[in-house]
Amino acid sequence: MIYQRLTLLIVVIISLASICCGIKKSPSALQWRPDGQMNSNHLWAGMTVNHSLFTPGSVDQMLIEFSVFNDGKTTVAANPCISRSTLVVNGNELSWRDAEWFAFNLANGLRSGDPLAAGVGSSFGKSGMGRLFHKPGLYNVVWKSDCFEAQPVSFRVMAGDK
Repeated sequence: MIYQRLTLLIVVIISLASICCGIKKSPSALQWRPDGQMNSNHLWAGMTVNHSLFTPGSVDQMLIEFSVFNDGKTTVAANPCISRSTLVVNGNELSWRDAEWFAFNLANGLRSGDPLAAGVGSSFGKSGMGRLFHKPGLYNVVWKSDCFEAQPVSFRVMAGDK
């Protein structure tokens, strides 16, 4: 019980730090309007990881929280952007097999209603993401889509249980 509350507190603190540290919006992010025309998206995106240091035995407990916020003036369909998203790990997009697994994992589970009205955000967490990071090393990870690009998150996986 204490471990769960501590984990939740850490996720909240990391989430707030991510929100305060800024974002990167894609200037070419576009979406289709119902009338068939294109609209600019104004989606802020951020991601956090529940720990910054993992042992090989704890990486399977990795939890990544993904957040989007509509900082534009019109309603935006965020779910299609999220569905087209991927992770860039140390400068490389996921391999096709990992990208397929990531898309499947991201599509399953609860997400808030869509579209997002102006000034509204949504967050969702995904567990099991550690399978993408089993090799020891330093990871710089970016969550991106054609509609947004989050700032990088860094964490390390240590070599061996110590």
